Amino acid sequence: MLTVQDVTPAELTWVGLTPDGHLFRTAEDQAPRTSGKDAPVLLTRVDTHQTLYLVAASGKCVALAVHTIPAVENISEGVLFNKFTSLDSSDTPVALFGAPSKVQNSVKSVISVSRDGLIKKSAVADLPGPSSQVFVLAKVNDGDALVDVIVSDEDTEYLIATSAGMAIRFKGADVRSMGLIAAGVNAVKLGKDERVAGLVDLAGKGELLFISSDGLGWRILPEEFPVQGRYGQGVVVGKLKPGSQIVGVVYGKKNQTFTTFFKKIASKAFRIDVIPAGKRGLVGKPLLELKSLDVAMRVMTTLDATLPVVEKKEKPTEKDEDYRQVSILGGED
Repeated sequence: MLTVQDVTPAELTWVGLTPDGHLFRTAEDQAPRTSGKDAPVLLTRVDTHQTLYLVAASGKCVALAVHTIPAVENISEGVLFNKFTSLDSSDTPVALFGAPSKVQNSVKSVISVSRDGLIKKSAVADLPGPSSQVFVLAKVNDGDALVDVIVSDEDTEYLIATSAGMAIRFKGADVRSMGLIAAGVNAVKLGKDERVAGLVDLAGKGELLFISSDGLGWRILPEEFPVQGRYGQGVVVGKLKPGSQIVGVVYGKKNQTFTTFFKKIASKAFRIDVIPAGKRGLVGKPLLELKSLDVAMRVMTTLDATLPVVEKKEKPTEKDEDYRQVSILGGED
């Protein structure tokens, strides 16, 4: 039986979610603005033959055929996610990602991490296809919530940043693959009032940038973070000012772009090289000067699910070493 994928060519497009909860797909392969008051809070590049997964903080998830999402000229013309999917309006979306091609599915995993430090790995091949039904991507305990979801290789390393200015790096093999209904395993030991701020996949060459609530940043090479066993306390990222906390972490080449969202001012897009590189344990450098009572709330990295990913056991080349989390919004070096 012929499917839409069999009779139509795949078209590149951008899918995202606006601040007021409208799900959109761009009519052309042109990214929307990633700064300003109307900038999308979630964004990824996919093609119309892929499946899009929209994940809520509760661990619930919906799978959508990309081509069924209405294409719009203006992202504000999208459809409310709770009207287009079976998620409730109370199911706050925290991530979206496109499924890799069928050829790659067997070697890909979807990794989620919760605010209280539980990490969960499941095979992308185990994810259901497009359906009107909600499924559980990860069981979330009472009082907890998912904060990050990535698609990764098995033989990679993860780095988790915490609100207290700590970070732990460990091998992906330390997290075994589990069924969808599992809650996961402990990833990091958290102190009182400490929570997970972000998760990145340390695939390929790149640099880390940690962002704090008071607008400071720490640009650090991954070599500064020793590989440890899962469920340790990690090491210090930098010196936080009293009352401030880490709100996000980004990994990629120096022209990797990301968006920071604030409590008062409009969101702003930056590159990793917005500040000079430094060492761990130092005072952060300002991304921008924040006025009184304003704070950075969260960070978004734009992902591209359409670029080729090196198959397992194949040695990466310089050209394709880090395509899972490379932004094509930045310029050339």
